[in-house]
Amino acid sequence: MAPGMEDETDGLLQLISDIRGVSLQADPAALNEVRAFLLRHEAESAKSATHTVLENYPDWWVRRRRAPPGLSIEGAEALEELNRHVGFMHSLGVPMTLAERRTTPCFRFFQDLEAWGSREAAPLAASLFSPDSALTRLIGAVVGEVFPSHGGFLDVAVYNATGLSQTKGVRKTSLRLVWPGILIDADRAVRVRDLVVSRLVAATSAEGGALADMEAELKKANGSNTWHSLVSDAAYSSRSVVRMPLCDRVAPLPLRGPEKRPLNPVGVMRYSYGDKMKVEWLCKEADLDPAEWMKIGCLRQEGEVQLTDWSMPAYR
Repeated sequence: MAPGMEDETDGLLQLISDIRGVSLQADPAALNEVRAFLLRHEAESAKSATHTVLENYPDWWVRRRRAPPGLSIEGAEALEELNRHVGFMHSLGVPMTLAERRTTPCFRFFQDLEAWGSREAAPLAASLFSPDSALTRLIGAVVGEVFPSHGGFLDVAVYNATGLSQTKGVRKTSLRLVWPGILIDADRAVRVRDLVVSRLVAATSAEGGALADMEAELKKANGSNTWHSLVSDAAYSSRSVVRMPLCDRVAPLPLRGPEKRPLNPVGVMRYSYGDKMKVEWLCKEADLDPAEWMKIGCLRQEGEVQLTDWSMPAYR
């Protein structure tokens, strides 16, 4: 048992209740296993950490109410155990507040879609990204064009963190798209993002159409919504830390607390490329266990990996 744990082992349920404001019916031994794993993998410094605690949030598992500088979790076995523990806590309704540091030279390609609403409502995630959505089809067409070595299909895992933003006091639609079959670097990710936005702007410049209608609905929900803000590039910045699947966002100080809008799995969508692109759900949330959703949604790559071949077309 790690130092400093002895006096709290029997009181983890109460500790979680006090910190998170939830009442749990869970095996304290299972909770202690999660805590022990995290404490065993504390990083010596932020520089050496592979994973971090969002906003240094002093969650129920930390020592002496102080978050560590990060976690050092490497190797297939340790990553598998991390996925299992994060999935377990998500299933209990107490999601972790962890982020992963992007690997170099490449990481899994991901995209964040963000739309603001009002205090009462946010744009429906399903209307933004579903097999029949014009936005879904445009993104799939662009990604298939940029990464032509897809072999006829590409899969994308979809996560939904829609909820109330504590920092702004309004509801926000937040979607994370992860492309397990594509490895990319930050520079390429930004360029793909810019191409998507360029195509969206061009498509809505023409009179009418499904994308023009979607843009109008987004602006009706909140005047700050634009294609440039919807397809975010913030997570590609030099900070290189990205919230993990099934984990909650933490509001910064002075609020500093989980926002109760974790990245919940929605499903895996498949794009089939041929004479005509076909889009369909391959599986939905209930078809995979939480640890599997963690595995396919994480970005870090271990070992010797290479960027996926690409061909960047000219903007138009």
